[in-house]
Amino acid sequence: MVSLSPTDIRELVLNVQSPIVLKNLKIPWKCFDLSLQDWCSLLENHMNKKHCKINFEVGRRKHTHFPQWERFRDEKELHISEFLEENSDFLSENWACLSYRNIEELPDILRDDIKFTCFGFPEIDDNDTTFWLNTKDCNTSCHYDTYGCNVVVQVFGRKSWLLFPPTSVFDPIRIPYEESSVYCSTNFYSPNDLRQFKEIKDKCHRCVLEPGDILIVPKNWWHYVESLETSLSFNHWIPLESDIESQLDECLVKYIIEKFLVAEDETNIRNFLNPNQLISFLEDAEILQILEKLCDENLHNNEENEIASIKKPKTLRYPYMYLTEAETENIIKNLKCDHYYVKTVLNHEFLELMRNNSLRYDKTLEEKIDKSSEAKLKEILINSICHPNMISNIRKLLLENYKKDNK
Repeated sequence: MVSLSPTDIRELVLNVQSPIVLKNLKIPWKCFDLSLQDWCSLLENHMNKKHCKINFEVGRRKHTHFPQWERFRDEKELHISEFLEENSDFLSENWACLSYRNIEELPDILRDDIKFTCFGFPEIDDNDTTFWLNTKDCNTSCHYDTYGCNVVVQVFGRKSWLLFPPTSVFDPIRIPYEESSVYCSTNFYSPNDLRQFKEIKDKCHRCVLEPGDILIVPKNWWHYVESLETSLSFNHWIPLESDIESQLDECLVKYIIEKFLVAEDETNIRNFLNPNQLISFLEDAEILQILEKLCDENLHNNEENEIASIKKPKTLRYPYMYLTEAETENIIKNLKCDHYYVKTVLNHEFLELMRNNSLRYDKTLEEKIDKSSEAKLKEILINSICHPNMISNIRKLLLENYKKDNK
């Protein structure tokens, strides 16, 4: 194990242009001194003391030709011992997870030392860190994050990451809607047709994260993530100055989608939104107030404005891509730890991986997710209007007209 200068890691996180993995770093987190079983036992003891049960999200290991969206998942109460027993009757046909969970859900003993100071970010709010506890086959559908750059720390188990450059030819969609995530319709988990990979088969970068690995995902890189075995990881999206425009884009998308869905019943709304978005819609006055403040911030780049997103108060933002490529490469060249850029997968290797994944496809499940023609058309319409290119143009026009009106 080696120690690196937090400043070097920070500059690497904020300037690297392609995903990179750091290995054998000395990370001062107590979880690395525990076994997975011990870590899980401490979590279960904490839940028992609170008289709470652990409700895991679960999904079928067999699936349809659609990506395995979160709305297809169920919830099931599992004891930690059941969760760890991958060959149990239940987990032989299903996978289970605690995904995208806030670190504040953990007991103090499991979270007090999870700090990103060692990576050069002592100013960030570590309570915004998330954790992911997954069995084999748990997956996150392919998407890119509209905010920040992602720092991922793998603690237990192994995870496969497929990453694609921002310029990759994907079909970006906003249904299912989740603030800060732009999905694509490509199914990497259980594809039934390999032709969907024609445009991206030579663009895929792949790595398998091992315990102790740190993955840096630059802004707007597409990624599909899948657990290869029971695993635990933590991540934090480092807020960037370049996020300001993205926040306005996300506010516009939220406004448009809520207008489309305001008259829908609860069942239909669940078909359009990710489960973590099933909250009360904002009133017009509230969302327009947010839009106004975001317009002010975008136009004046006022770093002391108190609103930074729809969800929460503004956090510190870091400058991004401020070093030249040569300066960044010099930092990488002088790193004292093992490291590697995530390499592009050869075409035949990528297609072989997808062929193996296609064995999960189950045609008999297709009829269970059929939608009405009206719902399908509404989804197409929302995805068309909320396409990132359309929203970008709306934002530019909005800012131009807002500036004229406030001269």
